[in-house]
Amino acid sequence: MKAFNFFLFWVFGFFLLLSIDLFIEGFVFEWLEWNGTNKNDWFFALWWGVVTIWFLSGSFTLFIKIRDQKNFTVILNLVKKIFYYFLLFTGIILSTSHLGDNYMGVSDEEGYLFTIGIISLIAFIIEYLIPKLKKLKS
Repeated sequence: MKAFNFFLFWVFGFFLLLSIDLFIEGFVFEWLEWNGTNKNDWFFALWWGVVTIWFLSGSFTLFIKIRDQKNFTVILNLVKKIFYYFLLFTGIILSTSHLGDNYMGVSDEEGYLFTIGIISLIAFIIEYLIPKLKKLKS
């Protein structure tokens, strides 16, 4: 199977797993009257185990399929850019909402929003500033 076809198969597998979970939670647990009880914990542990195995095995297989192609570095750089920009925009949105919440009197005790803001700043420096400074030096 080609890498792109495997990727589509892998992504739609996640949707299938989600559909199965929603069906079990919405209909089977309602019918068994297990919602809000501890009786359905085994299902969630099993389901998350299957999702984790699906993710890890699919990621490894996709890496093996793409690694041997000529454009592996292009794909890897694209994935890095997408990750950095996702991190950057998420950090900007969450850190500005964190600042707004502080002015409104809502406190963030865990500090996770501030941490995301710092990480997005680091991602911005790694992705944008360092390459620009290297170009200016040369």
